[in-house]
Formats: sequence, structure tokens, C-alpha cells
Amino acid sequence: MEKSNLKENRRNFLKTMLPVSGLLYIGCPALLDACTLKNKQEKFPKKVLKKLSFTYEQYFRDKYDYYIGLMKKFAQYIDKETVLSMIKKAVDENNQSIKPNMEAKSIKVFANSILKNETYKICQDLETLDLTDKVFEIKVTNCLWAKTFSEKNAADIGYATMCHGDFSSVAAYHPKLKLERTKTLMEGHDCCNHRFIWND
Repeated sequence: MEKSNLKENRRNFLKTMLPVSGLLYIGCPALLDACTLKNKQEKFPKKVLKKLSFTYEQYFRDKYDYYIGLMKKFAQYIDKETVLSMIKKAVDENNQSIKPNMEAKSIKVFANSILKNETYKICQDLETLDLTDKVFEIKVTNCLWAKTFSEKNAADIGYATMCHGDFSSVAAYHPKLKLERTKTLMEGHDCCNHRFIWND
């Protein structure tokens, strides 16, 4: 190869490689960071186990706002009674798939599942009026579910979603268990008067 061609080739090589090497010098740390980002990021299972830093009230508001808006939007396309009926039917069908607790020998097992539930303790003011082997009666005077839906002018949606299904979920829990109730906060009454009866 002639000297002039050699010089020309060397010049072209340097013209090409100098900008590339400069770019690598500047960009290498970023490229390395990108490559190791997976290792620097907190793993998904660890992230999702972090405790949240907001109240039950904020959580309920955030949780149900979208749902309430969606149900109201559905009611603009089909009449509201149909929407409420569909919610109730879906809730009942879902509850019917619950596996019954056939090991329960009295209503007290069911009562304990209610009375020891931390979410119920925080989100409701609940008073036990009666608890025997046959009857478990409670009175609820405050309920965060009722408050959340009522504040959004959606107590009817709240009843269909949260309260209506109490009857089918109780029936699904055990064939001997039955719920009687004439009042709910969601419907605007002064309390929810749940009376659970164990029929032998």
C-alpha cells in the first residue's frame, strides 16, 4: 500500500473513531447504569410489601372513587336500576362460589370471624347485642363503607355492592346460617341491625 493511502486511511480511521470513543467515554457510565439498573432497582416483591402511609379513609376514597364513577357512567348508557340489578346479581353469584365452612359447629365460629377482623374493628363502630350458640346480633352505628359511598351520592351503588350480598355470603358460609336485617346505614337508617341465626 502506498504511503499516501496509508496516511489517508489513518486519517479517516481517526476521524471516525475519535467521536465514537468520546461518545463512549461520556456515555459509558450511563450505559453501565442502564445495564445494572435491574440490580439497583428494588425487587418487585419487596416493593409491594412496603406499608402504605395513608389513612383507611383515604384508602377507601381512592379505592371506590373510580368504581363509583364507572358505575355512574354505566347508568348513563343503561338505566340505573339495571346497573344496580346487575351489580347485585354479580355479587350474589360470586358469593355462591364461596366454599362453606362445614367445620363450624355453632354460630360462635362465624361471630369470631367478624369480631376479630381488624378491618371491621377500624372501619365500623360495632356493638354486640347478643351472642349464643344460636344467635349473633350486632348493631353497626358507623361504617366507613357507608360514609364513602354516601359522600359520593352513591349510597344505592354502595348498597348493591357492599350490603346486598351479605345475605348470600352468609348463606354460602354455612347452610345452617341465616341473616335477618331490616336497616342499614347505607340506606340512610340510624344503624345496621344484623341478626344472624343458626338453624339446626
